Amino acid sequence: MYHYVYRVEDTGTGEYYIGSRSSKFHPSIDSYLGSMKTWKPDKLKLRKIIIKDDFVTREEAIKFESEEIKKNIENILNRNYNIPDSKFFTTGFVTVRDENGKCFNISIDDERYINGKLKHNRDGMKNKFPTRKRSDEEELERVRRVEIKGSHKGNKNSQFGTRWINNGMDSKKIRNSDIVPEGWKLGAIQNKLKGLGWITNGIENARLGKEEIPPDGWKFGKIQRKK
Repeated sequence: MYHYVYRVEDTGTGEYYIGSRSSKFHPSIDSYLGSMKTWKPDKLKLRKIIIKDDFVTREEAIKFESEEIKKNIENILNRNYNIPDSKFFTTGFVTVRDENGKCFNISIDDERYINGKLKHNRDGMKNKFPTRKRSDEEELERVRRVEIKGSHKGNKNSQFGTRWINNGMDSKKIRNSDIVPEGWKLGAIQNKLKGLGWITNGIENARLGKEEIPPDGWKFGKIQRKK
């Protein structure tokens, strides 16, 4: 395994990224170009320079990488602020967005930031995605949804102050203060019990066993009870 520290440069802008790498391939033929998360360069314009490649362990390479990043942390072309075994170095720096939408960190003393040529990323996002004002119809719909959501809370909920009971065949709700009738018990049963089906005579509903035939005047189905 080869352990080395590299530098990837954008041949067009001069921006660069310093990193470390462990590979089974010799650094001279390893095609890896870094794991840049905040810098998105055109990879066709990148060139890779091996800074040091004679480390015995991965830890040695990481330690060297950290020192190289610290040396370059204030360079305006540096694009790696993540110091291994430490944290992102952001003291004295600000994230900006250029006219092409590219984001990167620069020193707060950078002339381009001071004179306003480069804007803070927060301001750039506001300009790119301005807040859209809701139309009257959208605002009314939002209010309606809030009211509907609130109408099902507390004593406005149809289940408030009630409990389900069943007699083994049917379920119904009673108030919490009501006494459970004889032959009934707490809990609801599923509408679709295994082996049972609904039948109706046009006035009332009943359940029928899977192998049973509806009596005269009855048919499969269920009528809705009027509330």
